[in-house]
Amino acid sequence: MSRLRPAYLVSLSSLAVAAVLTACSGLRSDAPAPVTYLLRAPAVGAPSPTLSGIALRVERVQVPPGFDTDRILVLREPRVLDHYVASRWTGPLPAVLSSLTVETLRGAGAFGSVHDAAAALHSDYSLRVVVRRFEADATGGGPPLVRVQLDGTVSRRADRGVVATFVASAEVPSAAQRMGAIVAAFDTAVGKALSEVTTRAVEAVLADVTAQ
Repeated sequence: MSRLRPAYLVSLSSLAVAAVLTACSGLRSDAPAPVTYLLRAPAVGAPSPTLSGIALRVERVQVPPGFDTDRILVLREPRVLDHYVASRWTGPLPAVLSSLTVETLRGAGAFGSVHDAAAALHSDYSLRVVVRRFEADATGGGPPLVRVQLDGTVSRRADRGVVATFVASAEVPSAAQRMGAIVAAFDTAVGKALSEVTTRAVEAVLADVTAQ
């Protein structure tokens, strides 16, 4: 005569089997898979004259609270900072912009060398960039307006004297509500702002070298 198993043991066994099957089956979530978007450094022509004997150090880009993230930020209401779902940059914003700033300045070919803050190399001047705006403004309805604002400070490394301060900014409307169009607007805005950062940094160092 077979012995009947208690009902609660049967239920627990069934739940355990179901949990194992669920874990092994790789059931997909309803959440969309995250998409990573790449920003590219702009092509900036070499200014004339160049500073071939000058080394420039680019400090790590600073961002305000809430911006140290790889999320793509959006203002859906005034003073309400949000982010786009399942969309992100290739890394946290300070790292992304630091890399792009170095790449832009190197590509311009104005300085003898350009390196980031992690490199233990000699430098004559330093560039500090602080982000003030870096978001898509969707408060007006329709496709958002991408705003990028960067504050720049050029200093001498020898005496830490400030050579120049400036603001580089750009506003670019997105062509559509699609994420691809919004990222394209970010790419254009970043390119314009970093092109201005490069021009202003070169002008500042050139003026300081000439005055010495």
